[in-house]
Amino acid sequence: MPLKCDSCSFTTPALLVKDNCINVSEILKHINDKSFDRSFSKGEHVWFKSDRNSKLIYIVSGKIKTYNILPNGKEVVSFIFPQGSMFGFMPMIDEEPYPNSAIAVEKTETKIILKNELMGIIKENPEITFLLMKLLSHRLRETLSQIDIFSSNNSSYRVAMAFLSLRSKPDIKDGTINITLPVSSKEFSSLIGVTPESFSRVITQFITQKIITKVSAHSFILNDFKKLKALIS
Repeated sequence: MPLKCDSCSFTTPALLVKDNCINVSEILKHINDKSFDRSFSKGEHVWFKSDRNSKLIYIVSGKIKTYNILPNGKEVVSFIFPQGSMFGFMPMIDEEPYPNSAIAVEKTETKIILKNELMGIIKENPEITFLLMKLLSHRLRETLSQIDIFSSNNSSYRVAMAFLSLRSKPDIKDGTINITLPVSSKEFSSLIGVTPESFSRVITQFITQKIITKVSAHSFILNDFKKLKALIS
């Protein structure tokens, strides 16, 4: 089953990380003094696959995606980390290289702490270990949820699942529910494991069925929540 966040109003598919479900502010309190600010331009790598220089990264603004390149040259996105996400520290724990590459999707501001500094903080404040393990456990559950999403070859199911996760809270004035893609439609279709053609076809079907209204290439209005939810039942 997909993850259900107790503090959020939506169900989250694995690839669209929502670390606001985890109290990262508690970790930030301990590491802030030892971290440094780092900006990444759009398309700039944060790390490459097989790198061993591990780091803990907190995204102040922007987005970073992790991905692998298949032998046939196809890019497979594993996660998109938006503002408020904390990640990148797994190699500090298992002492293995990064299993994928990470790149900024847009101009991104981060706070970074390197392994030696983090290990020193953990020695002084052992409770951070529990917080980091909690964050890693959350990420593991996200990864396991990914299996559920990709177990279906139905493009409508995958798009519906993703759209449900991206829906905003109803507007206070008119109750409008917006859906905004975090990346381009081509990248988003790759993210949820469908071809751009299939994604476009599903969008057209949803519009015809009056489930959504297209506002722009990256923005939609959700008209019928029940119909959309029924597609994943």
